[in-house]
Amino acid sequence: MRHLPLLLCLFCTCIFLPVIPASSQSQPSSQEPTYEVLVYEDGVPINPEIGISNLSKSIQLKVVLTDNSVDKYPYLKPSVIAKNLIANHIRNGKRIKLYPGDPSLNFVLLGVLQAGDRIVIELDNLRVETKDGMTRKLTRKLFLALPVYAEK
Repeated sequence: MRHLPLLLCLFCTCIFLPVIPASSQSQPSSQEPTYEVLVYEDGVPINPEIGISNLSKSIQLKVVLTDNSVDKYPYLKPSVIAKNLIANHIRNGKRIKLYPGDPSLNFVLLGVLQAGDRIVIELDNLRVETKDGMTRKLTRKLFLALPVYAEK
């Protein structure tokens, strides 16, 4: 009988645990604004699915709220603040170079790209800002893989 309170406590915990709202768990909230990444190669906008040329000199990223989120959250500024950028140059499954994080989300490629390479980018510490200057951290990280193709 001494263990009855402990068993009762464990039983109640198991029953009520799924009732915890998603916002208090470590999962992204569905009430969070969504964003998209605009990629510029040497200052020209590109389609990230097609990738970048092996002759590229620089890449710049801009993270913005989607049109749907701008409509749904009119009190937010449309741009998303990204604090941490990690970009890796991958060739044959191995990292060749790590590009340092730059607050401007701009990095120079140094002309060492080959067709078949990938630039894998991770952005975290993404924040949205209200029009009155308050910020809120987003829970989702951003991963982007840019394939490299040979310029003809």
